[in-house]
Amino acid sequence: MNKKFSNRYEFKTVEETPITIREEAPSDMRCVVLDIALQMNISPYDLRKIICSFCGKTLKNKKRSDFNNWLKCISIRKKLQKLMDNCKWYYIYDIIETISLYLSIYKRNRAHEFENEINQYFQQTGIGWRLKNGKIEYRGNTDFEFEIKKTDALLEKVGLSTSASEIKAAISDLSKRPNPDITGSIQHGLAALECVAREVTGGSNATLGKILNDRPGIFPKPLDAAMEKIWGYASNMGRHLKEGNSPSYDEAEFAVYVSAAACSYLIKKLKIK
Repeated sequence: MNKKFSNRYEFKTVEETPITIREEAPSDMRCVVLDIALQMNISPYDLRKIICSFCGKTLKNKKRSDFNNWLKCISIRKKLQKLMDNCKWYYIYDIIETISLYLSIYKRNRAHEFENEINQYFQQTGIGWRLKNGKIEYRGNTDFEFEIKKTDALLEKVGLSTSASEIKAAISDLSKRPNPDITGSIQHGLAALECVAREVTGGSNATLGKILNDRPGIFPKPLDAAMEKIWGYASNMGRHLKEGNSPSYDEAEFAVYVSAAACSYLIKKLKIK
């Protein structure tokens, strides 16, 4: 399908709204998701099957409607919307993933378009998720996203695949629902930094704490002291967690962000090739 004029000539821009929505699916979003899906020319019958597979209360009690009744409906669109409105919030994201899978199988030329439209809507409305390769994953604000993408590209470029995998695992842990793995994301973020620090200093078995102690010049003062404190925080919150002292989601995001930025700094400073 031909792209719209604004997309063909790259005139279309997305004004990103600060993220305020994660563990919910507002009514407007449910309506827009349905509109976008219908724009992809999915038949109402197939769309109904997708939605109904998630809108029941349990796997043993999924809703099933008589298609003959559908033919009598004044507006199939209203019926679909009612089904969407009755879904639990997290099933809406399952529905998005299933629609993406459907398009990749039956209308491959529309799958990428669907992904773009969903992601643009998420950015415009402050929804902290994105659709990537058919899967809903965590999305941070602009600065966070920029740093993560930059670091991931650098790690891949210099062949530090283990560190790159740790950054991806940190994002995956932040994405888990209904309960994100907060401590896991902190662990993976600092593990990525530890791997990079070992690579640039030759300390194959040293912990990041030991590297910071033995190589005080690896970060400029007074940032070296700050990195030591961050390492201590990560150890306490990610590895040696105490009862009643769990880190928050925002703290985990910050730890991953700092880890990614520190990885980029070490790669550039030490000129890994």
